[in-house]
Amino acid sequence: MLVAYVPILKGKAGEFLALGHTSVEVQAQLRPVMEIVPDLELRDLLETFCEHAMDNVPDGMVLTVDCGALPPVRVLKGSAARSGDILTCHPNLHQTP
Repeated sequence: MLVAYVPILKGKAGEFLALGHTSVEVQAQLRPVMEIVPDLELRDLLETFCEHAMDNVPDGMVLTVDCGALPPVRVLKGSAARSGDILTCHPNLHQTP
């Protein structure tokens, strides 16, 4: 039976850096959930999140992104995404009636 550790982490630089420094053995068992946390001090929250992910998440690692704290729709612009890419967030997707 394959067992995975699913940590829920804030999608900030330090957490991404930590993922990038895990051993290959640990990487094989991690399935992190990264929360995009609103931050008014960042120029472009989604671009920064994507840059951290691309720079630090090891190749082949499965990464789940929780964007429930964001507005329903945000458009990505800049080098972290192809022109016109859209990230759609459904904050109520996992709520039960």
